[in-house]
Amino acid sequence: MLQEALIALTASAVSFASVMVMLPPWISVASQRGLVGYDMNKPDRRPVAEAGGLWVIVGASLGLLIMEAINTFVNGSLYKPVPVFSLVSLLMLTGLIGLLDDILGWKKGVPQWVRVLSTIPAALPLMIAKYNGYIVHVPLYGALYLGPLFPW
Repeated sequence: MLQEALIALTASAVSFASVMVMLPPWISVASQRGLVGYDMNKPDRRPVAEAGGLWVIVGASLGLLIMEAINTFVNGSLYKPVPVFSLVSLLMLTGLIGLLDDILGWKKGVPQWVRVLSTIPAALPLMIAKYNGYIVHVPLYGALYLGPLFPW
């Protein structure tokens, strides 16, 4: 139990550190290249770098891969690798959708119906891995069996 917690803490620290290292240079590069938008939620509408979420996804994926690497090379793999790699694939595919939306801009952008429908093929890696089966773990409630709602 303690060993798994240390592995998760190490992977989280690597993930956080990688985002903190990659994001500041991206902000300056995005500003130089014109990849900026305006913060609609602030009164002064200050310019902000776009596509920063890409680096968050890269950091999260790196953390998951570090966790799997530690488990494989140190512990002889406590976890099954297929769900981890399918989750990394899901993150990359949904990140691609977000990146396209950021590049195309707020006015043009990707239409909302395309965003919704494009998450279906992006979820294919998890569907193929049958990760989590029919049970959803809800915080403060516990395991929730959704067998009839998940026919695949």
